[in-house]
Amino acid sequence: GYASQEIFVIVQKELRKSADGGTTWQRLAKGLDYNHLLQHVVTSPSYHADHTLFLSTKGSGIYRSTDRGWSWTKVNNGLEQLSIGLLAISPQHASDRTVLAAGMAGGLYKSENSGETWRRIYDRDIIVTAIHFASHSEMGEILIGDHRGKLYRSTDRGETWHFEVHLKKSGGITAIVNPQPLASERVVLCGTKRRGVVKIIANSATPVEVNHGILDQYITSLALSPAYANDFTLFATTWFDGVYHTTDNGRNWQKMSRGLTADPQAQLLNLPHFTALHPSSNFANDRTVFLAGFDGLFKLTDAAAAWTSLEADALGRIEGLAISPDYHTDHTLAFSTYRLGAFLSRDGGQTWRAANKGLATRLSDITFSPQYPSDRTVFAASTDFFYKSTVQATSWERIELPSRDWKSMVEGAKNRLFKADSSRSRAVVQVRSAPPRAVNQHVHTAGVWDLSGVIDLFRRGWRGLGHRITLLVHLVIKPWTVRARDIMVSPNFAADQTVFVSTANNRVFRSIDGGRTWSVIWRGKKKQLMALALSPDFATDRTVFLSTSADGVHKSMDRGDTWQRVRRAPKRGTKGLRIAISPDYANDQTLWISNAEGLLQTTDGGQSWSVPDYPYRDQHSPIAAIAISPDYATDGILLVSVKGRGLFQYDRKQQAFTPTGTNLIDRNVVLNDIVFSPTFALDHTIYGASEETLVRSTDDGKTWRVVKTPTHPETVSRQETASVKQP
Repeated sequence: GYASQEIFVIVQKELRKSADGGTTWQRLAKGLDYNHLLQHVVTSPSYHADHTLFLSTKGSGIYRSTDRGWSWTKVNNGLEQLSIGLLAISPQHASDRTVLAAGMAGGLYKSENSGETWRRIYDRDIIVTAIHFASHSEMGEILIGDHRGKLYRSTDRGETWHFEVHLKKSGGITAIVNPQPLASERVVLCGTKRRGVVKIIANSATPVEVNHGILDQYITSLALSPAYANDFTLFATTWFDGVYHTTDNGRNWQKMSRGLTADPQAQLLNLPHFTALHPSSNFANDRTVFLAGFDGLFKLTDAAAAWTSLEADALGRIEGLAISPDYHTDHTLAFSTYRLGAFLSRDGGQTWRAANKGLATRLSDITFSPQYPSDRTVFAASTDFFYKSTVQATSWERIELPSRDWKSMVEGAKNRLFKADSSRSRAVVQVRSAPPRAVNQHVHTAGVWDLSGVIDLFRRGWRGLGHRITLLVHLVIKPWTVRARDIMVSPNFAADQTVFVSTANNRVFRSIDGGRTWSVIWRGKKKQLMALALSPDFATDRTVFLSTSADGVHKSMDRGDTWQRVRRAPKRGTKGLRIAISPDYANDQTLWISNAEGLLQTTDGGQSWSVPDYPYRDQHSPIAAIAISPDYATDGILLVSVKGRGLFQYDRKQQAFTPTGTNLIDRNVVLNDIVFSPTFALDHTIYGASEETLVRSTDDGKTWRVVKTPTHPETVSRQETASVKQP
């Protein structure tokens, strides 16, 4: 029954799993070393026996799991492109091992050995947006729809294809079903972007729209009741309105959207409010349905009741982690979160207090003053503001970062008009307690769109004046957003009062009066990631390093007044930009950087660079975090967290990496932040954080324990979904 269900959800660019129907969730990470957006997750129709799932990405290809999602391997052999959108698994996968994958740049791939190898089976210049394995008795029939609204049919398991019909002015086909008993009549129902649900009858030249009762004609998914043969229930998910259902093969539809919530940001990003729906495999008895939306994952247990929201995101996603420079004495550490503000502990993480008086809840970073034992100063950053506390984070002063500059405004408006954020795409798959019937899976992918997209936005119609006003505010006000990310404080802050803030909007700010006023000291040529590092001897050498994803690595020897590029940017961008400078930089001139090239090292202050042979370099596994021991001159310890692969320690003498802290990756924990105790040589203590978990090691990183932190319910938003079946 429903109580044993597993659900897989893509949330905030991560894959998460619930084994209890959505009550609790865990991030899945082992083997998932993708450096691109996740697109679609599907489960085998015989998941109860083979425990198999597939996951597609926009640039890293396809991953497969055969252990209920706890570990993953890449299965890209034969793929001619690694940007894969839609996935579909044969209803007879247990015997035919067939999986289809649609390239986001066009083409269709087929595997007949459950992903071990792939071959291209459709070469025409189309983008497949819907795939359906026919449910009637004629084996080998597959239907696909494309972005132009054309439907194709194969009767030999995808080896050859025949054009069926062109749904003109439909905007593209988004979903396909052919439910029994309509299948025997050769009837197919297609969801479209502009014409709602369209019925196609074999040998009929005229498709018929079956939309009576549907007010929103943009269909994002169609789903059949597992008991369709008895209840004749079909669900349609729409862009604006949510969910409609019919029990008469589409002749009449009833809206069932009470309790659903929408986020205006979806409209502004030209993304659907609701994307995919999946009924429970035991729907005939439990009447349970799951729905993925931009504003969250929803569940309905009674058509007459209201939808409820499920909490699938991490409770207080950790964005920043800091440790007091006097940790050995005061045992103080802090972390910042997105939506829950900041928390501070004075007993090494045994107890915590919220530190949010005067502080925003959506934070990007937090750090202590190097002179914290005497000045009691803590710094934090949110999207638009810099925060400073001189009373141990018991209250905060908010300081606005400079944002009113026309060049940034124009760049920001351009980005918002012509490039949607594809990280907001959605998809759903569900686990069932018994072998399920074939259910079509659909993923909507948002990418680059041109001015016609803006025109179409208005052509489809806005739901009231409020949407128009919101769009105007977004285009005029939002481009000013600073998007502050990381804070770097001068080691000699007591004397020079210097603080740096990097942003995700092409700029680096500097303050020389303790954060009260700010100036722009670096401006990039386009939106990109940035990472900063200050020399430990900043007071005398005035050295700053800046690593960027588009402009390369820059060095300043005058506190950021002027910059010199010391390494060009890699040809391909990066999602994992990290930087760590040796505490003994004055003598060893050592700096470590991670970017799209991998892990880079310089031992001459940036004049030359080498690429060490770090673990999984040949697989381009991105680096999630790097950190250097404060006693690097003596112990030579460098820790590197490799996404999906685990934690590794560098031996400077052997110039080699060895795995450490293997209990982390075995528990699907990947560290995005690593902080050494200032007295590491004495206490051997290291703290680390993933998005949702704070951990501590007291044996040089060999083993780790979870540090309990405060959590409380929050609203899930901006997620993609997928679901599965379990015995």
